[in-house]
Amino acid sequence: MGAVAMRGIPARRGLFIMRAISVALLIVLGAAGADAAEVLANLVRNGDFEAGFKDGVAVGWKTWEDPWGVREYYVETADPHGGQHAQGWRNVKGSCSGVYQVVKGLTPGQAYRATMWTWYQTEGDMWVECGFDPAGGTEKPEVYWTKLETVGSAGHWLKYETLLVAKGEAVSLWFKWGTVTGTECKGLADDVSLVPVEEGQPDWGSASGRVWIAGGGPLPNAAITTRPGRRSARSGADGTFSVAEMYPYRYEFTATKPGYVPGTAETIEIAPGQPGQIDISLTPIDFVAGGDFESAFIEGVPSYWTPWGEGVSARMFSRSTEIRRGGDAAVAGAGPGQGDTRG
Repeated sequence: MGAVAMRGIPARRGLFIMRAISVALLIVLGAAGADAAEVLANLVRNGDFEAGFKDGVAVGWKTWEDPWGVREYYVETADPHGGQHAQGWRNVKGSCSGVYQVVKGLTPGQAYRATMWTWYQTEGDMWVECGFDPAGGTEKPEVYWTKLETVGSAGHWLKYETLLVAKGEAVSLWFKWGTVTGTECKGLADDVSLVPVEEGQPDWGSASGRVWIAGGGPLPNAAITTRPGRRSARSGADGTFSVAEMYPYRYEFTATKPGYVPGTAETIEIAPGQPGQIDISLTPIDFVAGGDFESAFIEGVPSYWTPWGEGVSARMFSRSTEIRRGGDAAVAGAGPGQGDTRG
């Protein structure tokens, strides 16, 4: 009985039972370790909103709002999605605002799954959006927003989940709550996670197009940028450009080149697997101020120009509408012993 401290059980059988118990304990501990590893894999600070609040705002999170309306942030304990606390928000006038967090410690190029829960209340008057910036920025126009529609009656939780690829060592996750009217409404945020995934990539879209000189041919070596995302490209010798691996979203494309007025294409919707087509036209800048002589004239001399002459002969300048190359006017100058000059 030295091998077993169990009264009435043979040693061999007792040893078998102890081994079975040990294996069971290892399985339980292994499962607990897996759960702990899953928890530790979440890179969001205070993603469950159980780690405290300061002035109504969860630790690790920051607030943002538009210039209008009045809002209040508070700790929600009556209707959390999980645990005992959620981030609460109350709006008493028509406006939009929310909370966001810059999540650090990521691996550039790694795919991550973001999961966010938000509460929808005041059906018909309130709307909610969640989003992310894969570059970790803090500017709202750079966020890829997704509007979450209401399902059924007001007063329920909505889930937002997406795959994203980190551009650097940080990404930012965003909540947005707003009202169409000035009625009071309530929004909540809870259970936010960002975890790395080994498989899966976003359903990428792409875009291609051409940059033109206004009224002319293709324009090479123009810089193209997108918003949101700040993706960039440059037009080739034939004016064409392309941008790959774009999140399905609504983009604004802007082209710039020294010597030309920047041009922006209308908002383009990029869909998965379907390349968007963009044409952008740039107008050359006229660096000669008043070169078309269509601005004001003072004593016959057009704005931005200075008269000059040689000798002592009298001369005069005037605005001409009879002989001109383009537009409605030209400048004429005359004096004894010289012919008329027109520009």
